[in-house]
Amino acid sequence: MALIHQKKKKFPIVILGIIITVIVVIVLVYLLVEKKDIGNDSTSMMEYESVSELNTTDEKEMTTEYGVNSKEYYIDYVEVGDEQETSEFLDIRIRFPNGEDYIVVTGKTITYVTEEGFYMYLDEKELHMLSSARTDVEVYQGAKLYLASYGKKQENSLSNYPTNLFVLSSYPNYFEDAEQIYSRRLQLEENLLTFMNQTLQK
Repeated sequence: MALIHQKKKKFPIVILGIIITVIVVIVLVYLLVEKKDIGNDSTSMMEYESVSELNTTDEKEMTTEYGVNSKEYYIDYVEVGDEQETSEFLDIRIRFPNGEDYIVVTGKTITYVTEEGFYMYLDEKELHMLSSARTDVEVYQGAKLYLASYGKKQENSLSNYPTNLFVLSSYPNYFEDAEQIYSRRLQLEENLLTFMNQTLQK
């Protein structure tokens, strides 16, 4: 009889142990979920702060005095006169060996001058047009890129340089008058070819 009573006493202890184990498991799961939520909240806050910083940077870039989405570039392949380093308004122009002369980018200012070049703000379209003009200087012997300065800002001054056909076809969204540029570019290249042939015959 004594043995039977001892066995019966073990059941409440076993049940109590199971209940305690279940409670411990529930508490551990709860703590893990809370920790995960806190981590997610921290990540979200960091992402929010990063996006806020990015938006602030973009806004600063958008509102720069040098134009929408302009960035500062170093240029060391354009001829600069002594007085042009401090001139307020500048055009970068290209002169071809046959005498044709075009505005590549207009209404610019130099932000900083070095011994070999200068810094200037350009937007994406201006950058690609300048790259096209630089290629022309390398292809057509006697062509040159130079700065032209003027006393006051010219409101109606626009670029009239017919960019090369590779840039024109690669970035069509930059050029609203792509067909006109295409025609003028073909005419320019025909004029240059005629000029060089005449020069060689002399």
